[in-house]
This record gives sequence, structure tokens and C-alpha cells, in this order.
Amino acid sequence: MRKLILAGLLVLGLLCPVLAQEEITLVVKRVSGKIPLDLNGSVWKGIKPTLVELQMQDQAAPFGGGSIKDVIVRAIHNGKEIAFLMEWKDKTRDETMEGMASFRDGVALQFPLKTDDPGTPLMGGDGLVNIWYWRADWQAILDGRYKEVQPVLDYYPEKSLPGGTGLIPAVLAENPIARGPKGSPVEDLNARSYGTLTSQDRQDVSGKGAWKKGTWRVLFLRPLKTKDPMDAQFVPGKQTFINFAAWNGGDKDKNGHKSVTFLWHFLKLEK
Repeated sequence: MRKLILAGLLVLGLLCPVLAQEEITLVVKRVSGKIPLDLNGSVWKGIKPTLVELQMQDQAAPFGGGSIKDVIVRAIHNGKEIAFLMEWKDKTRDETMEGMASFRDGVALQFPLKTDDPGTPLMGGDGLVNIWYWRADWQAILDGRYKEVQPVLDYYPEKSLPGGTGLIPAVLAENPIARGPKGSPVEDLNARSYGTLTSQDRQDVSGKGAWKKGTWRVLFLRPLKTKDPMDAQFVPGKQTFINFAAWNGGDKDKNGHKSVTFLWHFLKLEK
């Protein structure tokens, strides 16, 4: 009987993934003065980094990811705005969606709308979440580096020319995926469980990213409080929750195929 029990436990252990991550507390340091949209701004000097471990997403199809082992996070606020500086290793800068086999790099922050009932960190579950999603392809567009799909005919539409979107149905239909960035490489979204990810009409998050010598650095910036009821709101001296995800285009990450944290981590704003 004992051997049967041990065998059963072994099988259960093999079938059920072990969540080895531990909860951490990320302190949002209060600073004075304006927070510039500058990855190398002096405001970040002396801000303590927090290492957040990631793992493959194996809770819902499509399973995968895990090539990004961790991200380094710094966070500050000045009483009016809140900012997060992310950093992680990535051997390649993947920033185009050219062709069927190209995938982009990305990183996202997730916050619950209700701090007293945050739901699960798995896309919110029963609770509504606000997601800030930085996209490497949008950053490339804003930086003037993005490669368009290669034209095969002389009349292939150039989106940069007047009337160039007239033959692109997705753009005419105002598809949020096809519309491209509206001045920011960060997309402001909401979700309530898997398959419900929705882009907001209002886009309140600014950002900037840069890749250099195998490392991505990405900055998120937003007012502490907004007028959008679908946004997470932040209060100095109060605590909320945060979750992380990252995509490695070189590893063919996309959608749920990503590196993630499966726990809500504490986010504490200094008063």
C-alpha cells in the first residue's frame, strides 16, 4: 500500500507543475521632481533593483515560454506619476512581424482594479485587471526602424503615403492590432480571464524601450490617478498588487506562449 501511495504521489508530482516562485514586495520609491521619459535619467540613480523570477506559462494553451528567466524591476513615483524601469537579458532584438515566422519581443505589467479582491494573477480570473503591454514592434515604428512587409507588386500600399491604408482592410476596420501605436509603444488593456484581452479606448500609459548588447530596458510611465474607470489607480502610502510577463520573439513567444509570474506580488508606494 505504501508503495502505491508513493507511486501515486510521484505521478501527481510529474503531472502537476510546481510553482516555485515566492511572493516579493516591490517598493515604489518616492522621488522629487518630474519623471522624464528617459531610460538613463538621473532620477533612477540609487533606486534599488528587485529581481523577479519568471517561468514558462503552463496553465493555459498555448503553453510555452520560459526562455526569459528573470527581469530586474525598479519603481518610483513623485506623488503625481508612477514609473517602472524593466531590464532583462535577450540575445536578439526581435521587433518585426514580417512573415509567418517572425515574432516580437515584449514585456507587460498587470494590476488588479480592486485591491481588496484582486482575483487571480492569471489574466484576472474572476477579477478585472489592467495590463500595460510594451511592444518591440511599436517601439521600432516610433523609432523609424520598422520593416514593412516586402512588396511583391508595384501597387502594394505604403502606409506612410497619403491614402496608403486604403487597401488594408484591418486598418479601415479599426482593428486595434493593425492600427499601430498612437504615440506610445505601450498598449493599455483590460482582461477578465483568458481570451478576454481588450485594448482600451483611452491610452494613458507612456513608455520607451531600447535594446543594447543583449539587454532590453523598458520604461513605463503613467499618472498615479486617471479618469478612466478601467485603469488601476495608485495611492501613495497604499499597497496593491503587480504581476509580470515577458515575450522572447527569438524563441517564437506569442500570446500565452511567454515567461510569467504566477503569483501576485505586493506593490507598496512610499508615502
